[in-house]
Amino acid sequence: MEKKKALLTLFGGRSFLPTALIVIHEKPGIVVAISSTQSNEDLPQLEQAIEKFKKQLNFECALETPDGVDAFDVEKIQKACDEAFEKYADLDWIFDVTGGTSLMSIAAYEAARKFRDELDKPVKCWYLNTAQTRVIRLVGNNRDESIFQISVDAYATAYKHTLKPGMFENIQNTNRKGWLLFAQILGKNPHNITL
Repeated sequence: MEKKKALLTLFGGRSFLPTALIVIHEKPGIVVAISSTQSNEDLPQLEQAIEKFKKQLNFECALETPDGVDAFDVEKIQKACDEAFEKYADLDWIFDVTGGTSLMSIAAYEAARKFRDELDKPVKCWYLNTAQTRVIRLVGNNRDESIFQISVDAYATAYKHTLKPGMFENIQNTNRKGWLLFAQILGKNPHNITL
């Protein structure tokens, strides 16, 4: 049986897409979102997206959002990483450093290295370069590019949007029904094809 996964993600005001991709493809049992004080107000978006992904993909995932940290206080960021790791030390950890400030990313990277080197824990630390569909492995095992596959609905969710039917939706549905009936008639009566 595969060990339960935990995701530590930095939430510092950048795109939520990398975190969404990891949640969708890795299906962690716990997500710890360490946010900067300034980005703390954006955490409800993350919560809504995780709830939607859980329903769509049928998996269990809890979200923890510690109090926001000063995005430039390396010691406090590392302390927040330490506390999350200690609380769930028995899980396989993935650190996503894509969404944090530079100093947040450095602090989380150093924490991931410490857990791997000093505690001999299987930790992965990734930076997702979505523009070039590359996973940059900083610590631990890498991940292939299939992590960048995402549905249109999930993509919209990652950017705080929802899809709604367009104005041509009813026309498309009517045409589909008509063409389906036409195709069924031809399929059941091959002699009509030449007509």
